[in-house]
Amino acid sequence: MLTDKGSDFWGVLAAMTTWGGRWLADPTGLPITFTDDAGQVFQITIEGGAGTATGTVKSMPISGSLGSAVGRIEVNLDGGASLHIRSLGANNNAPVISIGRIVVTGADANSQITIDGLLSTAHFFAPSPPFS
Repeated sequence: MLTDKGSDFWGVLAAMTTWGGRWLADPTGLPITFTDDAGQVFQITIEGGAGTATGTVKSMPISGSLGSAVGRIEVNLDGGASLHIRSLGANNNAPVISIGRIVVTGADANSQITIDGLLSTAHFFAPSPPFS
């Protein structure tokens, strides 16, 4: 739970995260490392594809926790790109990676999702591709 001061500042942090995702995204496919609210450290990587695959991670710091609540991962897997979520096993007391929702768009028959480790997610959404 955030203090009143933290809650008032949350909009600024969310805007900075959105701006950074758009303008500071690393196109080389290097992993981004997160620590979830239970202290589990993991990496998210978008690999391969046609160079148009993108992703956004929405998270919120949780007061008194070991990290952030990862609420949503949105990923576009255009051109056969792959989403790779990898546990680094840093907190054996909390071996499960906790993510609220994963939303996948733009995937085709060559796209993959790879999860190394244990993952708990509330929702996983991948719309069906249009058929001709």
